Amino acid sequence: MKNTTRQMIKSSWTHMLSLVGIISFLLFFLNLLIILSYNTGVFNEDVREKLWVYLYLDDTEVAKDLIYSEAIDMKSELEAAWMTVDFYSKDDAFEILEERLPNVIDNFERYGIDNPLPPTLYIQFSNEQDYSRLKDIVLSYEDVIINLSDLESSWFTFTEQERRSANVINLTNFLNQFSYFLIAIVLAIIIAFLLFGLKITFYRFREQIEVEKLLWAGYFHIKKPFLIMSAIVLLVAFGLMVLYFLGFFAALDGYVMSVFSVSVYEYLLPLNFIQEFLTREALILVCLGVLFSRGFLSRLIRRV
Repeated sequence: MKNTTRQMIKSSWTHMLSLVGIISFLLFFLNLLIILSYNTGVFNEDVREKLWVYLYLDDTEVAKDLIYSEAIDMKSELEAAWMTVDFYSKDDAFEILEERLPNVIDNFERYGIDNPLPPTLYIQFSNEQDYSRLKDIVLSYEDVIINLSDLESSWFTFTEQERRSANVINLTNFLNQFSYFLIAIVLAIIIAFLLFGLKITFYRFREQIEVEKLLWAGYFHIKKPFLIMSAIVLLVAFGLMVLYFLGFFAALDGYVMSVFSVSVYEYLLPLNFIQEFLTREALILVCLGVLFSRGFLSRLIRRV
């Protein structure tokens, strides 16, 4: 088995080098797409947080349980409409205010003021259609909302700034989905090149494979050298891609740092991308390559 694998590599080394070069550049492009997709998602979440509404709930002791029950129903309806809803009790709201504005809390204590904050619903939405659905749902629970008049006079208008944020969210959603599509296409091209290279090598050793079949060699025994070669090609290509990747971002980081005094690694790359993510990507890539190669080789062997 070792001799067969060594013989395959020796007789196909020029072909393997060209295959490694093509796949390494495709992997480099693939990882640029993954970085784009990741940062588009992060930017999308940052923009999405700008589209929000606060609803203050009635906290009177009379019929308090009924009020909370209606608040839970309203929260469920909003979540069913694909909005993100967070509920903060009086204590939760006070703790958040204490964390963000400790001086205000000190003044409360100085003048003997108890917790004045009502229970709050924090609602995030994505676009103008969500905003319209939010209004329809919230207005049906007006008896439990104490700041409804404020909302009707000022907040229940979809301003130009909010409309721009919603348009940005729609654009980033499209870019994110399109980047997933491109990632799938690039992966398919990488697998196609790998299988094409296997086919060329396979037919170079066709006579040897015919002899092995006549000697009742098992399919896995015949396929094993090809699978080892596939794994070697992918791993070497992945190693080259890492070198391209590090070199490209080192040069880009130096330029961006000199112009903007900002590190590319801080804003474009997730903290664990270099180590954890690339390790997982290499394992997934090799597993996919070997999996597709096994099925493809089985078809070729049956035709011999």
